[in-house]
Amino acid sequence: MSLGNSVGLSFFHSLLKSQLETKTLQSPLLIFRQLLQSDLKPYDFSFSLLIKASASSSSASYSLKPKLEANQIHTHLLKSDIPDRDVVAWNALISGYSKNGLELVFQGKSIHGFGVKVGLDVDSKVKNVLTLMYAKCGDLEGSEILFEEMVEKGVDSWNTMIGAYGKNGIVNDASAITSLVCVYARCGDSESAELLHKSLPQENLVSLTAIISSYAEKGNIDMLVACFARSQQLNMELDALAMVSILHVVKNPAYIDIGLVFHGYGIKTGLCIHNLVANGLLSMYSKFNDIEAVFSLFSEMRKKPLISWNSIISGCVQAGRADGAMELFCQMTTYGHHPDGITIASLLSGCSQLGYLQFGKKLHSFALRNNLEVENFIATALIDMYIKCGSIELAERVFNSIKEPCLATWNTIITGYGICGFENKALTLYAELRERGLKLDKITFLGGFWLLVSMEAVLKKEEDTSRL
Repeated sequence: MSLGNSVGLSFFHSLLKSQLETKTLQSPLLIFRQLLQSDLKPYDFSFSLLIKASASSSSASYSLKPKLEANQIHTHLLKSDIPDRDVVAWNALISGYSKNGLELVFQGKSIHGFGVKVGLDVDSKVKNVLTLMYAKCGDLEGSEILFEEMVEKGVDSWNTMIGAYGKNGIVNDASAITSLVCVYARCGDSESAELLHKSLPQENLVSLTAIISSYAEKGNIDMLVACFARSQQLNMELDALAMVSILHVVKNPAYIDIGLVFHGYGIKTGLCIHNLVANGLLSMYSKFNDIEAVFSLFSEMRKKPLISWNSIISGCVQAGRADGAMELFCQMTTYGHHPDGITIASLLSGCSQLGYLQFGKKLHSFALRNNLEVENFIATALIDMYIKCGSIELAERVFNSIKEPCLATWNTIITGYGICGFENKALTLYAELRERGLKLDKITFLGGFWLLVSMEAVLKKEEDTSRL
């Protein structure tokens, strides 16, 4: 009775694991042959261990026939009747081929073809390993094709492609690091991006701007200001996109001094002439409720696209000057601009403040005639307008016409029912909202609490009346 039959597959698995960990000179293929001679049937885990051990084995560098061994493993794997081949095993096999260079590129391509046939090529990890294999074999075009096919490119994918360009002499170390900084920054890993940036032989504007934009997206004002100060020490000038990302973050009135600094920087560098920056400043001052600064900036703009009109109209409404928003809307139309969904939503909020029910109805009709999507923010603004103008029936009609109301829309109609004295309807909708499984926010909970308080007050009043 052979040793293999007495101990089973686990014995050979242990030998392969030992080979993988110690990287001894014994050939993993020799262990595998002994397994087959013992009349044992390997399965996916057996092949996974074999391939990983072969790929990492130091014997590969000393063997006179590495191509023959790889071909034998390849043949065993393709002929095996494993229903679902392990992705890790395929990755290890591809890595093994790429380590042996151009000599095994044909086998690597055949593995790629078989992976496509069985559907493993859609796995992002497999694509990354294939990209690396083609790069190491000098086929940069193959690497680029695979990279472009990736639907979602993670940090690993970018690292692999940058490494492929570097290996083929397309980029130098500085440009590769800069590309990585931008990748990490776009993925939200600002800290790693900054560490890489510091490793550059000479700091550059591209990577520093990417880091500033990343901190801006995360709302980290302190680190944003620190990076900006660093750019000024290096006499680097930010571009319009970086300025816009910064201005969008400076929205808390507590940061007004920081906002003024960036405004001054925009004037000094001439960035304020860009519509993107000017609109960012309009939005920032609107959030500070400094409507005079908003009007001053708007009047200085040479070109006033629709986005600028939307910014100042919205700013007026936010500042409680809805009548000014209506006047601006009239001016906007005389300049030949047609309102979009954002314009309509802002004007509807203005109608809510002023109680302009008829004008609100005209805006509703305009939205329907021009096929504007009456969902989410426009629908919510319509419901709020009809409620505050005293027409709960029309608000209810708008709500019922929406296929998938968002949470803000639910909150608005529930609160509206409560305000108009329809507490039972409000509670019914509240219960329906919870049944739908939407994640509730603090406004929903406050609305529910307010309803309970209102109903308690109504019940107490009815009780006092009955006593009298």
